[in-house]
Amino acid sequence: MVRVAPAVDPASLLGVVRIALASSDGIKVGVAATGQVTTGTRPGLRIPADALRRSMVGEDEVVVCDGGTAHVRKVVIAQRAEQGVAIKEGLKPGEQVVIDHVLGLQDGQALVAADHKRAESGSAGTGSDDKARTAKGVTNK
Repeated sequence: MVRVAPAVDPASLLGVVRIALASSDGIKVGVAATGQVTTGTRPGLRIPADALRRSMVGEDEVVVCDGGTAHVRKVVIAQRAEQGVAIKEGLKPGEQVVIDHVLGLQDGQALVAADHKRAESGSAGTGSDDKARTAKGVTNK
């Protein structure tokens, strides 16, 4: 059973949710918890906020890597959240989005996968910068 308060406190933006647990082993009465209530879902793709940039005219855009080449793409944002940015229009499922050093990239610029660049330079990947770039996937050549 779940009961959700019909409104939130306008000052704190907090609300009350009461839930019934199947087992309460190890949980004491009155203990506080943090949770997230999903009220609906929207179609779209989620990308890391670092992948998003602004054009010279203030439009939101991302850089897509296709065949080792950067392609600057205008996007429409559906929602910004802690988990990333939901894209409503401008990206297709499966496209590779550059999320490392996107501000300096230009349309048509050559790109290389971060793992490939690290292997060419002989780096073992122990530095924090290498680790971050590898996790992000694509970087400029």
